[in-house]
Formats: sequence, C-alpha cells, structure tokens
Amino acid sequence: MFCSILTGCVVQVYDVTKFLAEHPGGEEVMIEVAGMDASDAFEDIGHSNGARDMLAKYLIGELDGVPPKKQKKSGGAAGAGAGGGSITKVLVPVIMMAVIAFLVQKFM
Repeated sequence: MFCSILTGCVVQVYDVTKFLAEHPGGEEVMIEVAGMDASDAFEDIGHSNGARDMLAKYLIGELDGVPPKKQKKSGGAAGAGAGGGSITKVLVPVIMMAVIAFLVQKFM
C-alpha cells in the first residue's frame, strides 16, 4: 500500500504495506488514503514525534517541484476549478506509480 505526504514543495512517497497490521489506529484508516495524498489525514490525527520518525524506513521516493497546497475556500463552488489542473498533473502520475509498484510487488 502506498501513500504520499506533501511537505512544502516535495511529495514523499511511502510503502507502508508492512506496517498495516502494526498501525495503532487500525489498517482501515491507512487503506482509506492508499494511493492518495495522506498529508491532511496524517496531520489531523496528531501523530507523535516517534510516529514521524518511523516514516523514514517506509520512504521509497520523493517528487520535487510540487506546488504547495492552496487553502480551501469556504463558499462552495465559487473557487472550484481554479488552479486544480496543476496538482492533478502531479497526483495522477504519483498514483499510477504507486499502483504499478504495488502490482509488481504483488505479482513478481
């Protein structure tokens, strides 16, 4: 299972497959963000420094030059679509890479 965390302008990609059974919050919460940007989910839960340190052994790569997240605007569809294409151009390849790596790992 792969997920990514956006830190500044760098996306860090993690293979946390071997950690699923050990995750204190249960594997379900990690599966929900599989193949996606898990930054908000990771930060919202308030992980300890120890949990942050554990990430290092699951890091499989980084993508530089990713634009920082824009803050969500309240007010519904007024800002919908503005600037959304550039992040899609980055996330789609990241997700595809994660899926391909998962399939290679599973079937090879």
